[in-house]
Amino acid sequence: MIEIYSHAQFLDRPDRAHQLFSQRYEIFVQRLGWALPTRGYYEFDQFDDDSAVYILRLDDQGQLCGSCRVLPTTGSYMLSGVFRSLLGTEEAPHSSGILELSRFCIDTKAGPGAAPGRNCRVTTELFAAVVDYSLRQSATDVLAVVNLPILRIIRRLIGGEPEWRGPLRDLNGTRCVAIRFPVTDWMLARLHDQLRTPLVHADATESRSVMRAA
Repeated sequence: MIEIYSHAQFLDRPDRAHQLFSQRYEIFVQRLGWALPTRGYYEFDQFDDDSAVYILRLDDQGQLCGSCRVLPTTGSYMLSGVFRSLLGTEEAPHSSGILELSRFCIDTKAGPGAAPGRNCRVTTELFAAVVDYSLRQSATDVLAVVNLPILRIIRRLIGGEPEWRGPLRDLNGTRCVAIRFPVTDWMLARLHDQLRTPLVHADATESRSVMRAA
């Protein structure tokens, strides 16, 4: 199950906010050791504001399996500020047709009886939800800052190389690169073909809560 919320809508779903920010703390701060802003046992930074949209993938019991954050590039976003050096000589784009993907994470601790390939499927479902959401916002491209293992995963998911990539840089001991890739109906159909079963969404950011199969 995919659920999508704006930052403000988390006020109505504190249970989901707790799941997301505590999972980000566990994955990014505790497991990966990244030096990130925290509030108690939550990982929460300056980009978790009213412009942020969160995409969550939950299992049948409502447990959070993975999540990510999507930001518009019409204002301040991570690549335009914190990671400006990853742009090289390029200017930071500011466009309603370009979104930034960040804080993409999957909880790899599969529970007892988890099906083989579970983490791969969750990753594909979450990425497909990003593409679907981007297309519904009339976006044509997505930006992201990724490490090399994630870059390999994104190559597999988009079916090739990113449209653009910046210079490779070392960030806190991790080699990272900024990338930009187009989002298309073909890409979404390809991801759905890989999943083979409909991806169910509940998008609270739409004018009314919508439950649908993609």
